[in-house]
Amino acid sequence: MKTIATALLLLLTSIFSYAQHSPELFPFRDKSGFFGYCLADGTAVIKPQFFSATGFTEGYYIVVQAEYEKTGSEQRGNHIPNTEKYALLDSMGHYIVDFNQAWDYIGIDNGFIMVLKDGKMGIINNKNKLLIPTTYEMLQPINKSLIVAHKDDKTGVINIQNNIIIPFIYDNIYSVTPVSQNYYAIVNTEEKYGVIDQQGKYIIAMNPIQLHMLTPTSIVFEENGPYGLCDYGLKTILPAIYMEPSYDDQVLGFSKGSTIYYFTNEGKLIRTAKLEFSSEKIPH
Repeated sequence: MKTIATALLLLLTSIFSYAQHSPELFPFRDKSGFFGYCLADGTAVIKPQFFSATGFTEGYYIVVQAEYEKTGSEQRGNHIPNTEKYALLDSMGHYIVDFNQAWDYIGIDNGFIMVLKDGKMGIINNKNKLLIPTTYEMLQPINKSLIVAHKDDKTGVINIQNNIIIPFIYDNIYSVTPVSQNYYAIVNTEEKYGVIDQQGKYIIAMNPIQLHMLTPTSIVFEENGPYGLCDYGLKTILPAIYMEPSYDDQVLGFSKGSTIYYFTNEGKLIRTAKLEFSSEKIPH
């Protein structure tokens, strides 16, 4: 009896291990133009049958089918635009969401499975249960529970239970940024701008200063074209004399003339670099 129990335990452990560490699948295309999936050594696992197929994306594979023009050969004809339907496979290549759902789009964003139907977005879980109904024009996950949502030409914030956290009173909510244990975001309506936290409390009241981008300690603002930097008290750190602001890995970048300037969040100059221009001639 002990031997049987040990063998059963080993079998269950092996199955669990395979499920947890199933080999990655890779999309491949056959002569007819359809996509399937194979292992790294080229062994086919899912026969070619899809219009398109993605690589491994946050734990899933996204596949697409479409309708095609009829041809007299085995080669598929051109696909008919706007007939695409999406499905979702798990790490082992099994359907989580099949084509019978007829989703117009499936995507993965911040761990959420985003779906689109008749131009409206929603969210499902990995059991194909609808968590957020397809009633929103736009959904942008902030973290595992908060989502910026756009509905009826206004923007607010909901949670994964579809409860309204921040009411739909803004034209836009953007540049969501983690600050300490909170999230801040720029809000905009009727040419006024402010900053709120994740509870909707104003950090900066609505005002006419054009706020463009947040960092944990400063704000990029726009002044009729050029950009500058201010703190959360709206005190100017860098004057509005720069263009093309960017933010990557805690470093702010601005261009001015033929030079790029890199700053810390607090506006301390780190380094400069010359812009590179192509010497290729533009054909007439």
